[in-house]
Amino acid sequence: MQKEKAPKEELENLLEQIKQRHTEALKTLYELTSSEIFAFSLSIVKNYHDAEDIMHNTFITIFKNASLYIKNTNPKAWIFTITKNIAYSKIRKDQKEYLITDEEIDEIHEHHPSFNTEDKILLQTLLNHLTTEERNIVIMHAISGFKHKEISQILSIPLSTVLSKYNRSIKKLNALLKEEL
Repeated sequence: MQKEKAPKEELENLLEQIKQRHTEALKTLYELTSSEIFAFSLSIVKNYHDAEDIMHNTFITIFKNASLYIKNTNPKAWIFTITKNIAYSKIRKDQKEYLITDEEIDEIHEHHPSFNTEDKILLQTLLNHLTTEERNIVIMHAISGFKHKEISQILSIPLSTVLSKYNRSIKKLNALLKEEL
């Protein structure tokens, strides 16, 4: 069962409250967006524990920098940009290639019960057979509900590239899934 997505207005109101240092608003924002932020982080770093750290650092950064959010833009894109920057900073800092293990996939399923068996298989397929950029695009569109134009802005790549990589990735996943069946 997929969690309902938070409307833009609700996210903006929460960010306004966070600007005023209301910790309850941060808690609500966390409850509404943490699973999407975690999935996006994981798609970048491919390591369960690092993705958790990135997710938590995202919320710390939001709390510290909520005043930088420009009202009437896209709060979710702003949040995902923070997440992306933290994740890429972590990768640059570590200068290593992350590999996801079956145990880490099991941990995701254990800590995020909304991931059913099919989600687990799909997630593993995504992480093991797509490039980082392809994973980011697919997860941002299919799981987090971003429009291709928003993904283009967040990842700073042309819209045509987002569209072609998304379509190519879906074809690749379909082919891989057919092989498995």
